[in-house]
Amino acid sequence: MKAKDKVRGLTKRENLKAENDLLKMKLTAEFGMKEMKSDLPDELENEWLNNIYNFEKQFKDAKRISVYERLDKPEFKKMSDMNDEEISSELDCFFELMEKNNLTLNFLCDYNDRIKYEFITEEFFKKEIDDIRIDGMNTNFIYEDSHPNHEYDIKEAVDDFFKFFLDERFNEEHTGFIYLNDMISYLGKTIPKNEYIKILITFREEINPAGLDFIEFFNVTFDLEKKTGEVSGAISFSVLENGLPNGQITSEFKLNLIYDEFGFWLISKNSFP
Repeated sequence: MKAKDKVRGLTKRENLKAENDLLKMKLTAEFGMKEMKSDLPDELENEWLNNIYNFEKQFKDAKRISVYERLDKPEFKKMSDMNDEEISSELDCFFELMEKNNLTLNFLCDYNDRIKYEFITEEFFKKEIDDIRIDGMNTNFIYEDSHPNHEYDIKEAVDDFFKFFLDERFNEEHTGFIYLNDMISYLGKTIPKNEYIKILITFREEINPAGLDFIEFFNVTFDLEKKTGEVSGAISFSVLENGLPNGQITSEFKLNLIYDEFGFWLISKNSFP
């Protein structure tokens, strides 16, 4: 609703509410969207609704193009024809061009510039995307989605497990966020995940952890053919007494994991006290 379409006699806030109601009706009528409720202030809700409407409208008619086309087919040199300094400079240009075209490419781990350049020019440029352009809205990509870094993923799974499990606010509602297999090997027995979670909760009731302070990884190994992994390390976490900090506990750990069908590493065996 443009300024000239505002209803005479209504305040600015009333006109904004009317525009928001109209946008909700259009989203329902044109795209079948319902329950368009929010607790946002009227101005932010208006921006939110307009972004949704513009996205849905473009998505409905969007054609598929390559990332290379989205970037207006930039010229680039063969990696073999450049030295390291030239490659780094070219990469800076690529990332600046992506930013101008609302594209983001993230690398979760550290890689040298030659690996990045090779990926961008030989794989990333060929990726197809919907040709949608909305100010402030980016299309995001992660390098590891194409080239999984299993050591990184295993460390992240174990780190998240300890962070959630040792958090002061942890409760049974959070168990869905920790990377546990359906069956866990513990003290020589294999038990269902829900039984193992009860053991974790009992441990928490006795120790009263307040949060993970430190984690160090000694060794990470994995076998993709067998879909198994193993990690060892040490953790240090704070404990509470009567709701107040009361020292730290440090312990070494050893965990076994399995690689599931959805591409996640899940803890399947626990060998720490």
